[in-house]
Amino acid sequence: MCKNERYAFFIDIDGTLMCNKIIPEKNHRAIKEAREKGHLVFINTARGKLSASNVAGEVDVDGLISGLGGCIVYNGEKIRSERISTEELAGLVDHFLEKKINFVFEGEEIFAGVYDEWDDFEDLTSGEEFIEKYSDYVIAKVFMPGILPEDEQKYLSERYNFFQHGHYAEFAPKGCSKADGIEFVSRHFGIDLSHCVAMGDSANDIDMLRRAGIAVAMGNATDEVKAISTFVTCDAKDGGVAEGILKIINK
Repeated sequence: MCKNERYAFFIDIDGTLMCNKIIPEKNHRAIKEAREKGHLVFINTARGKLSASNVAGEVDVDGLISGLGGCIVYNGEKIRSERISTEELAGLVDHFLEKKINFVFEGEEIFAGVYDEWDDFEDLTSGEEFIEKYSDYVIAKVFMPGILPEDEQKYLSERYNFFQHGHYAEFAPKGCSKADGIEFVSRHFGIDLSHCVAMGDSANDIDMLRRAGIAVAMGNATDEVKAISTFVTCDAKDGGVAEGILKIINK
Protein backbone atom coordinates (compact mmCIF):
# COMPACT_ATOMS: atom_id res chain seq x y z
CA MET A 1 0.00 0.00 0.00
CA CYS A 2 2.44 2.65 -1.21
CA LYS A 3 1.59 6.33 -1.28
CA ASN A 4 1.59 6.49 -5.10
CA GLU A 5 -0.98 3.70 -5.53
CA ARG A 6 -4.55 4.66 -6.41
CA TYR A 7 -7.40 3.27 -4.33
CA ALA A 8 -11.17 3.37 -4.59
CA PHE A 9 -13.07 3.51 -1.31
CA PHE A 10 -16.65 2.23 -0.96
CA ILE A 11 -18.34 3.37 2.23
CA ASP A 12 -21.61 2.20 3.78
CA ILE A 13 -23.81 4.88 5.38
CA ASP A 14 -25.52 3.88 8.62
CA GLY A 15 -23.17 2.67 11.33
CA THR A 16 -20.17 3.40 9.12
CA LEU A 17 -19.98 6.85 7.51
CA MET A 18 -22.46 8.23 10.01
CA CYS A 19 -23.78 7.35 13.44
CA ASN A 20 -27.07 8.69 14.81
CA LYS A 21 -27.37 10.75 11.60
CA ILE A 22 -24.09 12.56 12.28
CA ILE A 23 -20.99 12.33 10.09
CA PRO A 24 -17.89 12.87 12.24
CA GLU A 25 -15.75 15.78 11.09
CA LYS A 26 -12.77 13.41 10.95
CA ASN A 27 -14.49 11.54 8.13
CA HIS A 28 -14.97 14.72 6.10
CA ARG A 29 -11.29 15.61 6.44
CA ALA A 30 -10.02 12.12 5.59
CA ILE A 31 -12.27 11.83 2.53
CA LYS A 32 -11.05 15.22 1.34
CA GLU A 33 -7.42 14.18 1.80
CA ALA A 34 -7.96 10.93 -0.06
CA ARG A 35 -9.54 12.69 -3.03
CA GLU A 36 -6.84 15.36 -3.11
CA LYS A 37 -4.28 12.54 -3.42
CA GLY A 38 -6.12 11.12 -6.44
CA HIS A 39 -8.10 8.32 -4.79
CA LEU A 40 -11.79 7.73 -5.52
CA VAL A 41 -14.43 7.76 -2.78
CA PHE A 42 -17.93 6.36 -3.29
CA ILE A 43 -20.81 5.94 -0.90
CA ASN A 44 -22.12 2.38 -1.38
CA THR A 45 -25.56 1.78 0.04
CA ALA A 46 -28.59 -0.43 -0.42
CA ARG A 47 -30.81 2.63 -0.09
CA GLY A 48 -32.51 3.84 -3.24
CA LYS A 49 -31.02 6.88 -4.97
CA LEU A 50 -33.74 9.23 -3.72
CA SER A 51 -33.00 8.42 -0.08
CA ALA A 52 -29.24 8.02 -0.47
CA SER A 53 -28.78 11.33 -2.29
CA ASN A 54 -29.79 13.22 0.84
CA VAL A 55 -26.81 11.73 2.67
CA ALA A 56 -24.44 11.94 -0.30
CA GLY A 57 -25.15 15.66 -0.43
CA GLU A 58 -23.70 16.07 3.07
CA VAL A 59 -20.24 14.79 2.20
CA ASP A 60 -17.95 15.64 -0.72
CA VAL A 61 -17.42 12.30 -2.48
CA ASP A 62 -16.78 11.30 -6.09
CA GLY A 63 -19.89 9.24 -6.48
CA LEU A 64 -22.81 7.27 -5.14
CA ILE A 65 -23.69 3.60 -5.55
CA SER A 66 -27.32 3.12 -4.51
CA GLY A 67 -30.21 0.70 -4.83
CA LEU A 68 -28.01 -2.36 -4.28
CA GLY A 69 -25.69 -1.32 -7.10
CA GLY A 70 -28.53 -0.62 -9.52
CA CYS A 71 -27.76 3.08 -9.82
CA ILE A 72 -24.23 4.53 -9.92
CA VAL A 73 -23.52 8.25 -10.18
CA TYR A 74 -20.05 9.72 -10.71
CA ASN A 75 -19.46 13.48 -10.53
CA GLY A 76 -23.18 14.05 -10.92
CA GLU A 77 -23.52 11.87 -14.03
CA LYS A 78 -25.30 8.52 -14.05
CA ILE A 79 -22.97 5.78 -15.32
CA ARG A 80 -25.23 2.84 -14.45
CA SER A 81 -28.99 2.60 -14.19
CA GLU A 82 -30.74 -0.77 -13.93
CA ARG A 83 -34.47 -1.22 -13.54
CA ILE A 84 -37.20 -3.75 -12.92
CA SER A 85 -39.72 -3.51 -15.74
CA THR A 86 -43.03 -1.77 -15.16
CA GLU A 87 -44.90 -5.00 -15.90
CA GLU A 88 -42.86 -6.94 -13.35
CA LEU A 89 -43.39 -4.27 -10.71
CA ALA A 90 -47.13 -4.21 -11.35
CA GLY A 91 -47.18 -7.99 -10.91
CA LEU A 92 -45.25 -7.64 -7.66
CA VAL A 93 -47.78 -5.11 -6.38
CA ASP A 94 -50.64 -7.55 -6.90
CA HIS A 95 -48.59 -10.43 -5.51
CA PHE A 96 -47.63 -8.59 -2.32
CA LEU A 97 -51.15 -7.28 -1.80
CA GLU A 98 -52.53 -10.81 -2.12
CA LYS A 99 -49.94 -12.13 0.34
CA LYS A 100 -50.48 -9.13 2.68
CA ILE A 101 -46.76 -8.28 2.58
CA ASN A 102 -45.71 -4.67 3.18
CA PHE A 103 -43.26 -3.37 0.59
CA VAL A 104 -41.60 -0.21 -0.70
CA PHE A 105 -40.31 0.37 -4.22
CA GLU A 106 -37.29 2.61 -3.69
CA GLY A 107 -36.95 4.36 -7.03
CA GLU A 108 -34.40 6.84 -8.29
CA GLU A 109 -36.98 9.62 -8.01
CA ILE A 110 -39.94 8.24 -6.03
CA PHE A 111 -41.14 5.87 -3.31
CA ALA A 112 -44.20 3.68 -3.90
CA GLY A 113 -45.72 0.73 -2.09
CA VAL A 114 -47.67 -0.28 1.01
CA TYR A 115 -46.05 0.37 4.37
CA ASP A 116 -47.73 2.12 7.32
CA GLU A 117 -44.40 3.08 8.88
CA TRP A 118 -43.54 5.36 5.96
CA ASP A 119 -45.62 8.44 5.13
CA ASP A 120 -43.68 9.48 2.01
CA PHE A 121 -46.34 8.11 -0.34
CA GLU A 122 -49.95 6.95 -0.63
CA ASP A 123 -50.41 3.19 -0.46
CA LEU A 124 -50.85 1.42 -3.77
CA THR A 125 -54.10 -0.49 -4.28
CA SER A 126 -53.29 -2.51 -7.42
CA GLY A 127 -50.72 -3.20 -10.10
CA GLU A 128 -52.93 -1.33 -12.54
CA GLU A 129 -52.73 1.78 -10.36
CA PHE A 130 -48.95 1.45 -10.27
CA ILE A 131 -48.78 1.40 -14.08
CA GLU A 132 -51.01 4.47 -14.31
CA LYS A 133 -48.96 6.52 -11.84
CA TYR A 134 -45.38 5.29 -11.98
CA SER A 135 -44.62 3.63 -15.33
CA ASP A 136 -42.14 6.40 -16.27
CA TYR A 137 -40.00 6.03 -13.14
CA VAL A 138 -36.85 3.96 -12.75
CA ILE A 139 -37.08 1.43 -9.90
CA ALA A 140 -34.56 -1.31 -9.20
CA LYS A 141 -34.70 -1.78 -5.42
CA VAL A 142 -37.52 -3.24 -3.30
CA PHE A 143 -37.61 -3.18 0.51
CA MET A 144 -39.83 -5.32 2.76
CA PRO A 145 -39.95 -5.10 6.56
CA GLY A 146 -39.72 -8.23 8.69
CA ILE A 147 -38.72 -11.80 7.91
CA LEU A 148 -40.53 -13.23 4.90
CA PRO A 149 -41.95 -16.79 4.87
CA GLU A 150 -39.57 -19.35 3.38
CA ASP A 151 -41.73 -19.93 0.31
CA GLU A 152 -41.72 -16.20 -0.37
CA GLN A 153 -37.95 -16.01 0.01
CA LYS A 154 -37.61 -18.87 -2.47
CA TYR A 155 -40.02 -17.22 -4.92
CA LEU A 156 -38.11 -13.94 -4.90
CA SER A 157 -34.64 -15.55 -4.88
CA GLU A 158 -35.44 -17.38 -8.11
CA ARG A 159 -36.27 -14.10 -9.85
CA TYR A 160 -34.08 -11.45 -8.22
CA ASN A 161 -30.93 -10.86 -6.23
CA PHE A 162 -32.67 -11.31 -2.89
CA PHE A 163 -31.33 -10.67 0.62
CA GLN A 164 -33.10 -11.61 3.88
CA HIS A 165 -31.57 -9.73 6.78
CA GLY A 166 -32.39 -9.91 10.47
CA HIS A 167 -35.41 -7.62 10.47
CA TYR A 168 -36.01 -6.77 6.81
CA ALA A 169 -35.59 -8.09 3.27
CA GLU A 170 -34.58 -6.41 0.02
CA PHE A 171 -33.98 -7.31 -3.58
CA ALA A 172 -32.87 -5.94 -6.94
CA PRO A 173 -32.44 -7.36 -10.46
CA LYS A 174 -30.02 -10.22 -10.91
CA GLY A 175 -26.51 -8.81 -11.16
CA CYS A 176 -27.25 -5.94 -8.77
CA SER A 177 -25.68 -5.82 -5.30
CA LYS A 178 -23.33 -3.62 -3.34
CA ALA A 179 -20.55 -6.02 -4.37
CA ASP A 180 -21.49 -5.76 -8.05
CA GLY A 181 -21.41 -1.98 -7.68
CA ILE A 182 -17.77 -2.24 -6.64
CA GLU A 183 -16.97 -4.48 -9.61
CA PHE A 184 -18.64 -2.04 -12.01
CA VAL A 185 -16.62 0.91 -10.70
CA SER A 186 -13.45 -1.20 -10.68
CA ARG A 187 -13.90 -2.01 -14.38
CA HIS A 188 -15.09 1.46 -15.34
CA PHE A 189 -12.07 3.24 -13.88
CA GLY A 190 -9.49 0.50 -14.39
CA ILE A 191 -8.77 0.05 -10.68
CA ASP A 192 -7.91 -3.51 -9.68
CA LEU A 193 -10.14 -5.10 -7.05
CA SER A 194 -7.04 -5.47 -4.87
CA HIS A 195 -7.09 -1.65 -4.60
CA CYS A 196 -10.81 -1.45 -3.83
CA VAL A 197 -11.57 -0.79 -0.17
CA ALA A 198 -14.99 -1.62 1.29
CA MET A 199 -16.02 -0.18 4.66
CA GLY A 200 -18.99 -1.45 6.62
CA ASP A 201 -20.47 -2.65 9.89
CA SER A 202 -23.38 -5.04 9.38
CA ALA A 203 -24.72 -8.10 7.56
CA ASN A 204 -25.84 -6.21 4.47
CA ASP A 205 -22.21 -5.12 3.93
CA ILE A 206 -20.79 -8.64 3.86
CA ASP A 207 -21.07 -9.19 0.12
CA MET A 208 -19.13 -6.01 -0.69
CA LEU A 209 -16.56 -6.65 2.04
CA ARG A 210 -15.87 -10.08 0.56
CA ARG A 211 -15.62 -8.73 -3.00
CA ALA A 212 -13.20 -5.88 -2.27
CA GLY A 213 -9.47 -6.45 -1.99
CA ILE A 214 -9.41 -4.69 1.38
CA ALA A 215 -12.28 -5.01 3.86
CA VAL A 216 -12.49 -2.54 6.75
CA ALA A 217 -14.85 -3.12 9.67
CA MET A 218 -15.92 -0.40 12.07
CA GLY A 219 -15.30 -1.01 15.77
CA ASN A 220 -19.06 -1.24 16.22
CA ALA A 221 -19.40 -3.88 13.49
CA THR A 222 -20.89 -7.30 14.14
CA ASP A 223 -18.54 -10.15 14.98
CA GLU A 224 -19.31 -11.75 11.61
CA VAL A 225 -18.22 -8.60 9.77
CA LYS A 226 -15.06 -8.28 11.84
CA ALA A 227 -14.16 -11.91 11.17
CA ILE A 228 -14.04 -11.42 7.38
CA SER A 229 -12.33 -8.03 7.43
CA THR A 230 -8.73 -7.12 6.69
CA PHE A 231 -8.62 -4.90 9.76
CA VAL A 232 -10.91 -3.22 12.29
CA THR A 233 -10.99 0.51 13.08
CA CYS A 234 -12.57 2.47 15.92
CA ASP A 235 -16.34 2.93 16.21
CA ALA A 236 -18.21 4.85 13.52
CA LYS A 237 -19.08 7.62 15.96
CA ASP A 238 -15.38 8.17 16.61
CA GLY A 239 -14.40 8.40 12.95
CA GLY A 240 -13.74 4.77 12.02
CA VAL A 241 -13.96 5.64 8.33
CA ALA A 242 -11.28 8.31 8.73
CA GLU A 243 -9.00 5.92 10.60
CA GLY A 244 -9.34 3.31 7.86
CA ILE A 245 -8.77 5.74 4.99
CA LEU A 246 -5.70 7.33 6.56
CA LYS A 247 -4.18 3.98 7.43
CA ILE A 248 -4.32 2.99 3.76
CA ILE A 249 -3.39 6.20 1.94
CA ASN A 250 -0.53 7.14 4.28
CA LYS A 251 1.34 3.81 4.22
